[in-house]
Amino acid sequence: MRTTASFKIVLIVTLGLTWPGVSHAGENYWPRVKAVNAYFNSNYSVSDDLTLWAEEDHWATPKEFAAKGAGDCEDFAIAKYFELVAENVPKELLALSYVTLNGNQAHMVLLYNDQAEEAWFVLDSYNPAVLPESKRPDLDFIYSFNELGVWVPDKKVIGKKVAEANSLSKWQDILKSVATDD
Repeated sequence: MRTTASFKIVLIVTLGLTWPGVSHAGENYWPRVKAVNAYFNSNYSVSDDLTLWAEEDHWATPKEFAAKGAGDCEDFAIAKYFELVAENVPKELLALSYVTLNGNQAHMVLLYNDQAEEAWFVLDSYNPAVLPESKRPDLDFIYSFNELGVWVPDKKVIGKKVAEANSLSKWQDILKSVATDD
């Protein structure tokens, strides 16, 4: 695992992927998924945007998050996403998901698709256990996204594609910032 001092995000560009339908059978990403989740949850503090940035809603890049050593739920989910992509977990197996926590609190988590179990697992700054979404009744899934698109729940957490990723301006800002970070 990378230390805070040497924390550097490498954006891996993968072309020609479609999602769902891409199979990564035989690949075991679990050690990376669990290690990244534990690393961020253990080494970074949860803090709100007003305290850290004097803004209502700031999405920090992984570099900003590392520099502060703290962030809110979006910052944790974004950092985990880019770290897992840098560790060669295919981006179509990952999605950031906007949810409500306990029915009323806006929250963001990272989802990991374990194709062998045909289930999405939640990486969260609030609950450190990596659990299948079906074991997280405290979360109501609103929409999920990554670099490949935006989805709303249907019969599954990642259901119907409703938009391209470029429809989310804050996400596009993060992607541009990460691509130019050295």
